[in-house]
Amino acid sequence: MELDKINKLLENYFEGTTSVEEEQALKKYFNGFQVHESLESYKPLFVYIQQSKKEIFEKPLPFSTNNQKRIVWLSMVASVVLIFGVGYYTFMNTNSSQTDNYGTINDPKIAFIETQKALNLISEHVNKGIEGMNYLQEYQQSKNIIFNN
Repeated sequence: MELDKINKLLENYFEGTTSVEEEQALKKYFNGFQVHESLESYKPLFVYIQQSKKEIFEKPLPFSTNNQKRIVWLSMVASVVLIFGVGYYTFMNTNSSQTDNYGTINDPKIAFIETQKALNLISEHVNKGIEGMNYLQEYQQSKNIIFNN
């Protein structure tokens, strides 16, 4: 009878459905001296769990202030390098954009056609947004009818 109970508890344990009391019963059984032969393979698992709770780390941890000074020094150097990098990138981009004239069209007819294309594209997207607003207005009217009655 007890063997069947332990087998059922083991099955539930490995499925992760045991309660704390059931796990305690398993630990108590496997840490005891009379473990059934068919269950001997599970004994090291539960003995290890019990023994690992008793282990204490006794080696002192060295805390070096020299390490902390090095970290502060490296963070300051990294900050300076980052500031110089951002400044250099900004300086190079402002100089190059002053000499380049991207998007400039000299022919007025072509400029007019390109402007119309851009405005048509914007108009299409605005019209799609307005269609969505119509649905919101219908929703608002339906909500008012339902909640006002």
